[in-house]
Amino acid sequence: MHKLKNFWIVFLILVTPAFAEGTNIPSDVKFLRRTVGEFEILSLNDEQGKVLQKNLPQIKKWALERWGLPNVPLTVNFRIMCVPDNESLKKMFRIRRSQAESFRDHNGKTIHVAFLQLDGPINSVAGSLTTVFLSEIEKKYNHKIGFWAHRGMNKLNATVPKIRSSFLELKIKNSFLSQRAFNNERKKLARIGRKR
Repeated sequence: MHKLKNFWIVFLILVTPAFAEGTNIPSDVKFLRRTVGEFEILSLNDEQGKVLQKNLPQIKKWALERWGLPNVPLTVNFRIMCVPDNESLKKMFRIRRSQAESFRDHNGKTIHVAFLQLDGPINSVAGSLTTVFLSEIEKKYNHKIGFWAHRGMNKLNATVPKIRSSFLELKIKNSFLSQRAFNNERKKLARIGRKR
C-alpha cells in the first residue's frame, strides 16, 4: 500500500506539467490498478477496468493498422486513468473530454498518460489514445508525422457519432480550406486559437 501511495505522489507530480491546471482528486477516491502488456490502467470502476484490460491491445492494433501503420510496441509504460462519466473527468482532472499526451519529464524521460471518460462503447477510447501510438511510431522510425495527421487520425479513430459531432464543432475558416492546413504546427495553431 505504501508503494502505491508513493506511486501516486510521483505520478501526479510528473503529470501536472502536462495539464497546466493540475488535478483535483479527493483523498477518499481509490483507483483500481490493472496491467496488460505495456499499459497500466487505473480505474474507479472495476468492471470498466476489466473491459479495458481485455480490449486495450486490440484497440491499439486497430487504431494503427486501419491507417496502414505497423503495430509497434510501446517503449515506455502507458498510464491510463479512467473515470465513469464526464462530470468526474471535469471535477478530478479539470478537462472537458478524454485526452492522452506524451511528454518528457524534467529528466528527459518520456511519459505517456491518458485521462479517459468511459461512459460509451469501449471502441470510443481509440481516438483519444492515437496520438500516443503515433508518437511511438515517430520514435521507432525517427520520422516526424505532421501535427495535422496527429489531429486528424485522432478524430477519425473515434466512433461514427463522435466523428460527426467533431465535424459539426468545426468552424470552417480559410485556414482549413487551404494548403496552410497541412503545414500548420502546434504553436501556430495555438496562436490562431488565442486570436479568436
